[in-house]
Amino acid sequence: NTNLVNLALKESKHAFKIDSLLIPVSVTLGMIYSGTGKYDEAIVEFRRALKIEPNHAQANRELAKTYELMGKENEAEKIFKRAIQIKPNYWAGYNDLGVHYYKNGNYDDAIEQFKMVIKLTPDNYRGYNNLGGIYYMLEKWGDARDMFEKSLEIKKSYNIYSNLGTLYFIEKNYEDAALTYEEALKLNDKNYLTWGNLAAAYSEVPAKKSKALETYKQAIKIAEEQVKINPKDPDLISNLASYYADIGDEDKSLNLLKKSLLIAPENVQVIFRAATIYEKLGNRDQSLHWIEDAIKKGYSQSDIENQPELKELIADARYKVLVKQDND
Repeated sequence: NTNLVNLALKESKHAFKIDSLLIPVSVTLGMIYSGTGKYDEAIVEFRRALKIEPNHAQANRELAKTYELMGKENEAEKIFKRAIQIKPNYWAGYNDLGVHYYKNGNYDDAIEQFKMVIKLTPDNYRGYNNLGGIYYMLEKWGDARDMFEKSLEIKKSYNIYSNLGTLYFIEKNYEDAALTYEEALKLNDKNYLTWGNLAAAYSEVPAKKSKALETYKQAIKIAEEQVKINPKDPDLISNLASYYADIGDEDKSLNLLKKSLLIAPENVQVIFRAATIYEKLGNRDQSLHWIEDAIKKGYSQSDIENQPELKELIADARYKVLVKQDND
């Protein structure tokens, strides 16, 4: 909600005028700037807080997240690790570093971090949910299901239902995937990803295929609102690009895709989306180019081959050559 964001920014600036040395004020301002794509301003605020208190764990973590959003992966990793050194018994530092590794395809390193989250907070649903996501990427379907179900035992959360729906989807159980995404939306109908995933599931269920287009449009509507708040989020922008490809709007799709790749050229999730977008738009050569890059960066071959929209690509002899080269 842009009005709420603007109100929060106004209140935080007012607090800053009263006392510019209050660390929570600088951190809050930094988070608002980062969340709205004003990354340089965010860094100034986090650095201001860290000048006062270099060992402020949250300021370090939020600074790292901002560098990550800017595509500065090495700098982000270094600061995430510093945040853990400052508070080694706090779960959030490990969780943030695990998510960072996940986005960059470093799944084994991500597993170590999420296991630490579970060790430190065994009743924290996030650790199990995130670990399930990594097992999913590593094609360990049974382990992924166990983690998602354990997470649901602790807390019924829309993102856990969403992850479980994605597991059903990859198993080609599209009807159950759709039902599970619908359950997720009952808990939170403001998440563009779940709407997009539901649309993809509808596309594969003959009795529900007619609902896919309007569902993609709902995903686009919500994502466009998010872009107004943060026009520099590469995951958001690349997902929006994918949805426009799904409804056949090539110009909007490619413009958004190029923007996301400029922001985060090393983000393996964005790279894989580039491959799926070009395939949806009928450009096989470009799709294969980005598939090759995704595979080199550790993207799951099984996940590639379980995507319905890539069915024809994986039958292409050139794809088989890419896979063979990677395995050799």
